Amino acid sequence: MNAIRGARGGGIRARPRRIFAIAATDVQVGGFDRTREVPYYIGIMSIEDLKKVVAGLPPDQYAEFHTWFEAFEADRFDRKIERDAQAGKLDCLADQAIEDLTRG
Repeated sequence: MNAIRGARGGGIRARPRRIFAIAATDVQVGGFDRTREVPYYIGIMSIEDLKKVVAGLPPDQYAEFHTWFEAFEADRFDRKIERDAQAGKLDCLADQAIEDLTRG
């Protein structure tokens, strides 16, 4: 069971439980062509729990997870770059690149 920190750091214990299945759309699974039901669990999963689950996946499921996670990370990276570009955080790098290019 996982401890849930309360307002006073209390020791509430929760056991994740499946409450229903949701349809995973291609947006949720990083652009894959298929849609499938995935279980939705209530509760908190620690990083250690995630590590154990991933380490215990059979090779075919690990490959599917790995493909999904790479697409997920790439999408997060692209969205961050887009936000940074719109906020002007990359302007100095662009200016430096143009200056280097004109100098030869």
